[in-house]
Amino acid sequence: MRKLLNGGVLLASKYPILSVRVKLFESACAGADKLADKGVLYCKILKDGLLVHVFSTHLQAWNDPFSRTMRKTQMDLVANFMRAMDIDEVNDAVLIVGDLNVDYWLNKTNGEYDEMLDIFDAKDPSDVQSRRLGNHASGADMEKKTVGDFKHLRKHSFDPRVNALAADGLSSDGSLELLDYILYSRSHRQPKTASSWVQPLSTVTPWEWRGQPQYNLSDHFPVVSEFTFEM
Repeated sequence: MRKLLNGGVLLASKYPILSVRVKLFESACAGADKLADKGVLYCKILKDGLLVHVFSTHLQAWNDPFSRTMRKTQMDLVANFMRAMDIDEVNDAVLIVGDLNVDYWLNKTNGEYDEMLDIFDAKDPSDVQSRRLGNHASGADMEKKTVGDFKHLRKHSFDPRVNALAADGLSSDGSLELLDYILYSRSHRQPKTASSWVQPLSTVTPWEWRGQPQYNLSDHFPVVSEFTFEM
């Protein structure tokens, strides 16, 4: 039975998408997430002769014990779905991407980030470093920044201090969180180099939200990654 909302996952590619499959979590959701058809979207993409298998998902929200348990169940479903694809481990690359709702900064207390990497048998190419830009930039100031300014900038993808959509949404309790990831499989073709960073993007022209001008595109800042493979 279809739910009220879709799973909120879309994959767009400038390269050919050869096949697509979807695995729904169905009853493996808790709270308000039960209203959404959450699951994992699989796309096989051909880029310059390299097959890249992308598993994109939006996992269970919240950090209470029951939500973490449900999130682990969803991770197991994604991992089993990945294994069922029977992907060439030598020649093909595998990425696991999305709002995984696992806060990196809580790992020391709950170990969920390490558990996530173990379940997915994945690596996170990001090096967590302090912000190099000093004070947070937003709106018009953000337009002055380049991609190079944000490389290796890895602290919070959910930051209600500088993102009004994060500050005034149902999912916000004021916490600064790192929830969004682009991971790559340890069991498949390994990149020669890999990097990933949070890149706060904003619009040049504001749009109206709740009667106020808004520059943010989402309550989460996007994550950008670069991978190189020997061909």
